[in-house]
Amino acid sequence: MLAAAGNAQASYPLTPDSLCGSSRTCRTVVNQWNDASWGDLVDDSFQTGAPPLAAVRHYTTEGSCTGTLCSGEAATLPGKTIDLPNSRFVGVTDEFSNVLLNHSIGSDEDRFEKLRNFAEMLRLPSINNLQCWKYYVDGDQAYSSGSQLCVEQDSASDASLRILGAYGIACARQRSGSWARTGRPDYCADYVRQGNAIWGIGSATHGEIKKLANGQYYLANGYNNQVAAPTNTDAFRPDYYELQFLMDFAEYIGDSALITGVVDMMRDYVVATGTNRVHCGKTGHFDQQTTVYFCDQLCSPPYLDNIDTWRAVPALSGFRAVHGDRVPVDVTSTIFDQWWLLYGGGNASYGYSSAKPFEIYCNASDGQVKQTEESYKTLGMWIPLAAAYDHPYARNAVGFLTDQKYDWTLGRFYGAAYFGGYFSQFAQRAIGVSTGMIDPATYPPTVIFADGFEQVQTLPGRWESQAP
Repeated sequence: MLAAAGNAQASYPLTPDSLCGSSRTCRTVVNQWNDASWGDLVDDSFQTGAPPLAAVRHYTTEGSCTGTLCSGEAATLPGKTIDLPNSRFVGVTDEFSNVLLNHSIGSDEDRFEKLRNFAEMLRLPSINNLQCWKYYVDGDQAYSSGSQLCVEQDSASDASLRILGAYGIACARQRSGSWARTGRPDYCADYVRQGNAIWGIGSATHGEIKKLANGQYYLANGYNNQVAAPTNTDAFRPDYYELQFLMDFAEYIGDSALITGVVDMMRDYVVATGTNRVHCGKTGHFDQQTTVYFCDQLCSPPYLDNIDTWRAVPALSGFRAVHGDRVPVDVTSTIFDQWWLLYGGGNASYGYSSAKPFEIYCNASDGQVKQTEESYKTLGMWIPLAAAYDHPYARNAVGFLTDQKYDWTLGRFYGAAYFGGYFSQFAQRAIGVSTGMIDPATYPPTVIFADGFEQVQTLPGRWESQAP
């Protein structure tokens, strides 16, 4: 029988109905933060036909806001008009997928569906029906295909994986009955289509994942990058390692080879680390066997930076929290235990309300912690690891985040002039990991009874029967 919902549900510090802080349930926090991000980032007024769409605007910073709809920080594109009030803007699936993922754990299915519809429209046959990385919305009109929107003929692996994760949660909620079904898309069909595109299953071309000559699987830096990976320059980006969502999918379709393949990717990360147990540089590449790593960007000296690669910490920590039973013991001791003891709550210097590491040197010969910060950014960075290691610490850290780092009157985090689509979305994800809302196993499938047997939905349209 195929796996019904992923791994056996892990234990989490909180539940959706627990208090996240002093006065609001975690579910309420997620919904109110989704409302804030929708108001500041999302445009759902540009589609004049069907289906209803919502897209996320791309901004160059989360730290300031000038002009109407923060137009002073809006991303630009040569030859394209930027006019936010009239729905002319640039977007990238990096931020879009963050917003989609956080709406998958929220309560507003109408909004999730609008975002899902836009994600589906961004699929390009030329890149194995993956979503294009960059798009441009050109005012009010009837949009019907990616050819009207895409301005890059390539994908971004981190975005593809976050879309996969959002679809996995939506599929689980569909199967559990917690989301209405009448007239809705089949999220489980979306899930399988997205997973197959990423893995390159059932297509004449390839996806973002490559099976190497040694039989191991490698996660490349986008569709175009896959062909020459893992030896080409910039073949590896540690901030793309959203391995929880790949493992969710591998377990959903019950494919042991893919489950092993996700572990292969985790081991690639280990190879890319230095003596401080964090990755070396912003990008890099490997030899053919992924046994030797070479730093390509941010290498003098190499370090985990606070612009991009910090995201590897919450992404991989989510993998550890949700799929700890799948992480090999030696990887846990080499990476995650060391993160907790050196940089997380296992180090007395980094209490839940203290400044935490934001930048870390790859190798001890260059130093250790390069920068610390006491902010919503570093809380979102380290809470997912705490969810795997210390439940009381995680609960306190979540409470500190919601009570002390968010301005509930203005609807934004302290230190950010508006509700951005970057650091703030990972603060929301920290709630998702701490409650298990980001884990499809949190939403068990509906069981129906027929002829004395229990029937559990597995793949779309497929029900497996077993004796009650």
